[in-house]
Amino acid sequence: MLYAANMPRWSHSQAKVRSALDDAAAAGLRVMDTPGSHGHSWGYIDCVYADCTNQVRRYYVDSTPRNQDDEASKIRRFIRKHEHKER
Repeated sequence: MLYAANMPRWSHSQAKVRSALDDAAAAGLRVMDTPGSHGHSWGYIDCVYADCTNQVRRYYVDSTPRNQDDEASKIRRFIRKHEHKER
């Protein structure tokens, strides 16, 4: 999705989730939003490290989380699990 100059980088409706998505991008993870209808998923975060040994390499971000603090902490937990030294 393309973003205009006055739009935030991530179009997620929850501010704390947007902040966590910024942290994921800064950590070198790929953050993709999926425009259109994809159920309750806003998009996903991928680990791009080829030799990642974690079982879960993709985290799906909820578009309307019940609690934005919980969703943001889940994103940050995913970031911590995918901090690779070679980056």
